[in-house]
Amino acid sequence: MDGMIPNLVYRKKMNIAFKDKVFSVDVQYEGKNSYSFFIEDKKYSMQVAQSKEDPSVLYCSVDSKSFPVRAVLQDNEIHLFTREYSYEFLFPTPKFLSASATDTSHKGAIAPMPGVIEKISVKAGDKVKKGDPLVVIIAMKMEYVIKAHCNGTVDKVFFKVGDNVTKNAQLVDISNEPSK
Repeated sequence: MDGMIPNLVYRKKMNIAFKDKVFSVDVQYEGKNSYSFFIEDKKYSMQVAQSKEDPSVLYCSVDSKSFPVRAVLQDNEIHLFTREYSYEFLFPTPKFLSASATDTSHKGAIAPMPGVIEKISVKAGDKVKKGDPLVVIIAMKMEYVIKAHCNGTVDKVFFKVGDNVTKNAQLVDISNEPSK
C-alpha cells in the first residue's frame, strides 16, 4: 500500500509565481512517486525519482516526457535546471507570515493556527533580520517555526514557553528598521 490510507486523497492547493504570473496549482499524490498537477484546468501526470548519486537531481517524467532536473531550494524559491532551460518558481509568503496580511494592526509575528509555544528564540531588545526564527509552535503534532517578516528590533514577546495560543494571536512585536 506504500503508506497510503484507503479512501483518503492527498491533495494540496498552492499558488506559484513564475515569470511574473501567479498560477493556482492543485497537486494530488497518486502513490508510488506519482503525482497529478492541475494548472488552470489542465491536468499533468508526473512521476519522480531521486538520484542515488546526487540527492539534488530528480528524474522526472511529465506526460511521458522524461528528463533529469536539478532542484535548488532557496528561502521561498525553487530553482529547477534541465539540460536546456532553467526555471525559477516563487512560493508566495503565506498571509500569516506576511507584513501585508489583511489585518495590518500587528507589527510583528502572529500565530497561523492554535497551538502551544514550544520555544522562544528572541527577547525584547534583540535585533532580528528577515527570516530569523522567533517562536516555535506545536500544533497538530508538528512544529511550526514562526520567522521575522522584516529587519528590526523585538519590542515585546507576548507569550512564554508552554502557553496556549489562538489563531492570529500576536506572538512578537517588532519595530521595523528603516530601509537604507
